[in-house]
Amino acid sequence: ERYHTTASCVERDLRWVIHVAWKRNPHRLMQLAQRALHTAPTTVQMLSMLNGYLCAQENKSAGVSTQDAFPRL
Repeated sequence: ERYHTTASCVERDLRWVIHVAWKRNPHRLMQLAQRALHTAPTTVQMLSMLNGYLCAQENKSAGVSTQDAFPRL
């Protein structure tokens, strides 16, 4: 309500952004994913990729290594 939109509209717009990004520059999406992509990512995959990228950038600016930020289980 606050932004006068719905979850379905946001998801539709995210799918559109993924479609355009895949069409124009799939290599950049693969860089964000840090792996080869054979098809355009799903909305969940895209959100995960963006989250990983933003966390890495935040940790980089804070001087935290990737290994410290994401320990292996």
